[in-house]
Amino acid sequence: MGSVGETPDAGGTDPLPVSPGHSDPRYLRFIVDLFGVIAYGELSGFERLSSDARFSPSLADRAGLGRLAVLDRQWCGTHTR
Repeated sequence: MGSVGETPDAGGTDPLPVSPGHSDPRYLRFIVDLFGVIAYGELSGFERLSSDARFSPSLADRAGLGRLAVLDRQWCGTHTR
């Protein structure tokens, strides 16, 4: 293991910088799982909205829902960094 406050990643090669108070491996696994759940929710929401566009009654409605899905995905991408 590296210096104090670092723990190896899943591959065991590169250390991840962590604060000394958050070096508990259970806490780090929880955070990774939490981010995974959030990302899954964002992607499944995009997928659902874009697939709903298929059942739109008109081409204009289909294009509007597709645009909405893309805009939602772009908004989430700018607010998660």
